[in-house]
Amino acid sequence: MGGLIVIENLNMHISNFFTKNNHFLELEKKGSDIYKKVRCGILHQGETTGGWKITREGKELFNTGSNTLNAVLFSERMKKSLNSYREDLLRAEWEAEVWVNFRAKMEVIIKNCQ
Repeated sequence: MGGLIVIENLNMHISNFFTKNNHFLELEKKGSDIYKKVRCGILHQGETTGGWKITREGKELFNTGSNTLNAVLFSERMKKSLNSYREDLLRAEWEAEVWVNFRAKMEVIIKNCQ
């Protein structure tokens, strides 16, 4: 049962990421599908599922008609997103929510490395 809660929390966090992140506005309603059909499909089966496709060609991040995600543009947007997050950290005070969340995540990562 605990594993199911973790999976649902991860699904929720990924969905929230696409909803709140300005670099991925085209994907704001697709977070759950991306989690289940792209992330889980590739991780567990070595392929996307549910008719989703990955391409490295074209000028659009996501084609709704064919459920095709552009890996090159996705990677570029992710880099921009991470840079924006870095800038948020640099501008924020140490006790700001963004730093509190960052430290909490780093504590979990460090604990998992021990």
